[in-house]
Amino acid sequence: MDSKKIAMLILIFAIICAAAFMIMTQHNSTQKNITSTNNTTNITKNTTNVTNVTNATPEKEYSSQTTSESSASTHESDPEFGTDEYVDRWDESQKGDDSWAYTHDQPVKSEGGHDYKRMYNPDTEESYWYQIR
Repeated sequence: MDSKKIAMLILIFAIICAAAFMIMTQHNSTQKNITSTNNTTNITKNTTNVTNVTNATPEKEYSSQTTSESSASTHESDPEFGTDEYVDRWDESQKGDDSWAYTHDQPVKSEGGHDYKRMYNPDTEESYWYQIR
């Protein structure tokens, strides 16, 4: 073979290798993005599951698995939203280990033209009204 044919084969081989490298790099980048997205989703789901397991007791897990009839009776015994009793129940749930606050709406109030929502600071274990508007 003469040197021109050898140079041409080397050039074609180099082009094929470069194209394969670019395709592999782009494929790996896409896979990393997909994996990263899936990991984020899985972490979020796992965090949710861990929160539910951590805050639930066997009795409460059983009560959440009961029929809708017993759930309705539990719901009827809840304090009415917007009342002081509701806020007190919310505060108790935040300080305790039950999940009542996670399954009910966050207390809000309007006063003096401003809107407030109920907040809880786990470090100080204090509940307070936070102005949102």
